[in-house]
Amino acid sequence: MPKGYYSNRRNWTEKEIEFLHEKAGRYSISELAKKLGRSENAVKLYRTRHKMPKVWDNVYTYTLLAQELNRTRKVLRKWVERGWLKGKRSTYAFTYGKRAMLFKYNDIIEFLKRYYHLFIDKPPANRYFYNIVKEQSSAAR
Repeated sequence: MPKGYYSNRRNWTEKEIEFLHEKAGRYSISELAKKLGRSENAVKLYRTRHKMPKVWDNVYTYTLLAQELNRTRKVLRKWVERGWLKGKRSTYAFTYGKRAMLFKYNDIIEFLKRYYHLFIDKPPANRYFYNIVKEQSSAAR
């Protein structure tokens, strides 16, 4: 190391890594950093260096789910209001202080199996979701 170089860098412990994997989809980066006692940059760097996806534990946000189902966020919001699609408000907020809505993978699968007819004209972009819709529509015939 060069003379005068100071680094307060410390290695990641197994507990910290496990916590990061468990909570990455549920908490914002700033909340994760506070809980781990690290800087936001440290958490971001660890996630990018280890190629961690942005969403863990099969949790989707409005934007991600809209892309996967090939629909708009507005349509998803209507489905949630009608009670067709189950979602939960997150503990962290996005822009303008609005809390994100999170959708669990199992709830999405249940929704697709029950309301497959909504996707006949415009199938989902996600191949697995598409196969579920296709399977349900062929079983209904």
